[in-house]
Amino acid sequence: MENIFAVNSLWGVILASSLLSKLILTLASVMLIVCLFVFIYKMLITREKMRQVSLVRSSLQGAESLTDILALGAVLKGTLPGMVIGRGLKALKTLLKDKNGEKRTLNGLELELFRNSLDEAHADAMQKEYGLLPLLSVSAAVAPLVGLFGTISGLIQSFIAIGREHSTDITSIAPGIAEALLTTFAGLVVAIPAFILFHYATAAVRKLDHELGSLVYQFEWIVKNAIRE
Repeated sequence: MENIFAVNSLWGVILASSLLSKLILTLASVMLIVCLFVFIYKMLITREKMRQVSLVRSSLQGAESLTDILALGAVLKGTLPGMVIGRGLKALKTLLKDKNGEKRTLNGLELELFRNSLDEAHADAMQKEYGLLPLLSVSAAVAPLVGLFGTISGLIQSFIAIGREHSTDITSIAPGIAEALLTTFAGLVVAIPAFILFHYATAAVRKLDHELGSLVYQFEWIVKNAIRE
């Protein structure tokens, strides 16, 4: 660490820093890369599933009978709305089983069972969509602490240098302070973007949650009207 000021660039300071500081900087770099990957992945997936919801909503608008609704099962296969509506269709088929194809309205209990199946499917689907987002929030919270660990280590080294040199000369304490600030900087470089990306991705997933909830309500309304006719 004695030659940490013999360099004139940030990269040179990193190379001249202690092993602990290098480990902290490496960990911070990995955390930042992971956060960026998770954010990009979630945004791409969320955008695609928003498109799926829009397409399914258009298809539902053309459904005029119970037969049309039941036929949507094959069309929705492999999509997020398909997973939700598919469970609703399965519950609906079970409720109408052995009715000889007669049109009838669902009684109160059957309607509640149908609604619950949709709500549960919606909740299960969105629970998966919110997955990985905690990684961003945890990174935003932990990164400053990792940087603080390096800060404390650098300050300890500075005080050790003071005791060894019996002097508070800047040349003896500055290397430790430099490493302390360097690891603090690394922690903030990870924490600030992770915090912003977490809230941005969460807002996108919440929008998907809202749109999917509207689709579920639309599906439920169409089913009730189709059975009533």
